[in-house]
Amino acid sequence: MMATKFSSFGSAPVLLRPRNFQWYWNSTQGSRSTEEWQKYSNVENEIIEDALNANKVEVEIDGGYLINIKYQVQYTKYDHKKQHSIKRRQLSKDSSAARLREERFAVPMSLATNTVFHAETQSVDELDRVRCWGDISRIYDCVENPCPRKKTVRHIVDEAVQGMIKEGAALNKEHEAQWLAQQLGSVKHYAENGTNVENLPAEIGDTLIHIYTRDSFWFKRINGVLREIEAITSEQLKDLGPFCYLLHQYLQCKKTLLDCFIVYRGLLLTDEQRQDFMKEKITFTSFTSTSRNRDLAEIYGNTLLIIDLNPNLENLSDTTGRRCGIDITHVSQFTEEEEFLIWPNRNFDFVKYEYDRPNKKHIIYLHKSRHNW
Repeated sequence: MMATKFSSFGSAPVLLRPRNFQWYWNSTQGSRSTEEWQKYSNVENEIIEDALNANKVEVEIDGGYLINIKYQVQYTKYDHKKQHSIKRRQLSKDSSAARLREERFAVPMSLATNTVFHAETQSVDELDRVRCWGDISRIYDCVENPCPRKKTVRHIVDEAVQGMIKEGAALNKEHEAQWLAQQLGSVKHYAENGTNVENLPAEIGDTLIHIYTRDSFWFKRINGVLREIEAITSEQLKDLGPFCYLLHQYLQCKKTLLDCFIVYRGLLLTDEQRQDFMKEKITFTSFTSTSRNRDLAEIYGNTLLIIDLNPNLENLSDTTGRRCGIDITHVSQFTEEEEFLIWPNRNFDFVKYEYDRPNKKHIIYLHKSRHNW
């Protein structure tokens, strides 16, 4: 199957960075003969690589660790004598070992409950009322940027950057947050003064997608809050809302030709949890990562969702309102995952259930609902 083509993908500066080196640290110490090399995380790797390219001798990463590039060692700020050796290796282009990141593609998903849809008439507080919609983008739009919308793209990018930094500090991920925020802040100038979200420049939009695909605290934090959207707080809305709002708007406005009609997601579910996915109509409340590659999706869990995105034949001309997501392979940090990202508050119809006895896998078939606005 050919990948979806994006005319502007690859225009953002962060997408032009080389991705062919990986840094490791030796978790063993002293005279032990067996070396155990551990990878630095995705963003840590970028921080170290940036320091190398800037000819820095030393750089700090989260956890109080200092990386001495000149002498190829890692130690803590509090104990310079307790050192671990580090190394940099060129990555192989062999994709035979490709697999999906479990924390991104196989963690439990939350579905909208009846409370989410029917509590609106009983709500008093404005934030409580909009929580019922189960959509952080819509919540942000109504609470933080109500009509007539006065916030420009630059203003909202600034809010997203500050929210990222604040959340990172609270989770002891200051350096990771600073690096991610720097990538987004570096493209703010592509939006002219007065630019609104309907005309979000591709350089900003592609950077938003790319940051979200990074293996970092940020996407984990976003998805964790969105899975409990009915409990979102004002502080969470202010910190996460701007980024999610811009990302959601760009995904919806991005004009693409859908050439991928089936996507997959593996899950580990109990029998009771599985029944929730077999109701007549279900709604995904958070950004949902799926893959176009069934073999990769089947690696995790005991249940496979097979999601049919085929448009209704009578509405083939409707290319925006009926869409529920977008193929982001070409802006992802991990292209081998073949990710199709479904945005929040998308509705699906249950089609059928099967049990694959040879592979001991529960199969649930879903179809994109006609009732997506």
